[in-house]
Amino acid sequence: MAEEKEASVETEKEVSVAAAGASAPAAKAGLLPVIIIGILLIVASAGVTFFVVKMTMPSMPTAKHESHTGSGEGEKAVPLFMPLKDIFVNIAETKGTRILKISPTLVVSEQKLLTMMNQNEALVKDRIGFAAGKMTIDELGANGRENLKKEIIFQLNSAFQDKMAGSVTDVYFADFLVQ
Repeated sequence: MAEEKEASVETEKEVSVAAAGASAPAAKAGLLPVIIIGILLIVASAGVTFFVVKMTMPSMPTAKHESHTGSGEGEKAVPLFMPLKDIFVNIAETKGTRILKISPTLVVSEQKLLTMMNQNEALVKDRIGFAAGKMTIDELGANGRENLKKEIIFQLNSAFQDKMAGSVTDVYFADFLVQ
């Protein structure tokens, strides 16, 4: 009787091992489609997100676009940009102990003016340096950027207004450092 019990226990173990071995490939085969569907959903959601973001973002104009002023009544002028390299000037009334470092980008209303300013970059930098160099530490304080923008716009427009139509409409500073 003891031998029969041992034989039945061994038979049950063999049957359970065989059943487990047979269900493992079945479980793996059922898991593969779930993994594939998950990967496809991730890729599809990334693609949809890309296209939604691309369609909703406005395009940025660059200096290579032509201005459309005067060609139509309802059209807006496309701003043109003229980035300049770093300009260093001594701050007024500091006896050369303090400096101002700026990296201006000029916004121009006409393509012809932008071309002329690029050809006369030395004059542009000189006028900017003149405007920045006469500012004192106090003037560069709270509203220093705005004050300097206004002065640069005034200096450049007065330098080019007799030679060309159009004007400098704004100035952006990538760097504005008082040291």
